[in-house]
Amino acid sequence: ASGAIYNSTEYGVSWNQVFSGPNWYSVASSSDGKILVAVAGGAIFISTNSGGSWTQRFGGSTFYSVALSADGTKILTGAYGGYILTSIPSTTAGTSGSIVGYQYDSIELQYVGNNTFIVTGYEGELEVY
Repeated sequence: ASGAIYNSTEYGVSWNQVFSGPNWYSVASSSDGKILVAVAGGAIFISTNSGGSWTQRFGGSTFYSVALSADGTKILTGAYGGYILTSIPSTTAGTSGSIVGYQYDSIELQYVGNNTFIVTGYEGELEVY
């Protein structure tokens, strides 16, 4: 199907459609297949559940290719005009989650004791897991 992303968990013996959308320029996967990134129409889309759901991370740009680190924490993308951009990696996931941020994002944390922080405010496209 045009505009669809497929994955295989059997080394290509069979394929499953995991997302249908615009015409994709580039797709990449973490080594375990849980984190997927794709580029379409200059935007980057990310799935953290093997393609079960997708979130547009960046839009309105000129992205046309994408690569993902084996552990899924770093994204490398090519953009028209000769630019190569990298993402800011996420924090290490702890018992309560992790934070993913991008250039110029900000976050305010409050220490509540017992080595635990809570998010009291943020600005930008931060994701708190």
